[in-house]
Amino acid sequence: MTLALASPLGMASAQDAAALPDLKGNWVGTSETVLLGSAAHHEDGEAGPRLSEMEFTMAVEGQDGRRFWGTFTSATSNETFIGIIGFNGKSIVARDTDGLIDGVLSDEDTMEVIYSHTGDSTVVAATTFERQN
Repeated sequence: MTLALASPLGMASAQDAAALPDLKGNWVGTSETVLLGSAAHHEDGEAGPRLSEMEFTMAVEGQDGRRFWGTFTSATSNETFIGIIGFNGKSIVARDTDGLIDGVLSDEDTMEVIYSHTGDSTVVAATTFERQN
């Protein structure tokens, strides 16, 4: 009985993996950010809440099924990230060294993400990334 159940589940997973989008490549977008404190990608400023906009490149350097990884780069810094494509094939969740990325693929070349982190600084940002070919 257990073997009969395992086989269809295994086939469904393989079929789902074939339908996953390929995220590899460079994605570029400008963040709309609100932050407190000093953050690596943003200029130092007042201690209170402040607004920032900055261009980012998200280089997805590798992908294996739903798992992917790469580097976020701005004019001032870069960070490695890891991520996963959700079961619906459109949602993504990723982490860099200090923050969380939660997003959705609008189409094969557009990704809308919300980034947040807390620690020495608190940052929340919305960015629409477009794939560069």
